[in-house]
Amino acid sequence: MAENRIAEDAADVAADLAALKSDIARLTATVAALVEQETTAAADHVRSRVRSATEAAEAKAEQLKESGKAAFGEAQARAAGAVGDVSTAIERNPIAAVAIAAGLGLLVGLFTRRD
Repeated sequence: MAENRIAEDAADVAADLAALKSDIARLTATVAALVEQETTAAADHVRSRVRSATEAAEAKAEQLKESGKAAFGEAQARAAGAVGDVSTAIERNPIAAVAIAAGLGLLVGLFTRRD
């Protein structure tokens, strides 16, 4: 009788161990699935943030490009206006323009001469 009881207890322990192994296997699979879901969610979040940052950088670059074009256009217009003003002044006072050019040439020559 004692031997039967020991055999039954051993069988119960073996069954409990088998159930425990099964539970651990299911738990491991569940944890692996959760980790995979969290990893996928984190990767998606990172991708989304990178995409947003890229779009913001592209928008800022476009804005700077347009701002640069506008500044260049304005500088061109001012330069054209200045050239027009100088041309008008030269046409009105050709002798003074030649005298100014000669004076500037003399100054440049003095500054750049070698001793």
